[in-house]
Amino acid sequence: MPRPPRDARRVEPRQNAIWVRVGGCWFPGHIQCWFTHRGRWACWLSYQADPAHPTVAAVWGLFAYEPAAIVSRAVHPTPPES
Repeated sequence: MPRPPRDARRVEPRQNAIWVRVGGCWFPGHIQCWFTHRGRWACWLSYQADPAHPTVAAVWGLFAYEPAAIVSRAVHPTPPES
């Protein structure tokens, strides 16, 4: 998603450490904020595209919420199985 709609409501995250699935692989990430608009959710998040090299800049973006692709690290300390 390019950016949230102007009339979207911003919601602060309760648990921001997550796993995000991109291209079939799980990466550690952090949610900065949630947006809700017309019953749909999106989140502004960053994820470490190369966990082996933590000094490489994280990837940032606005993602539509998909329960199978964004899960809490508090609930799943290790990446979920694909």
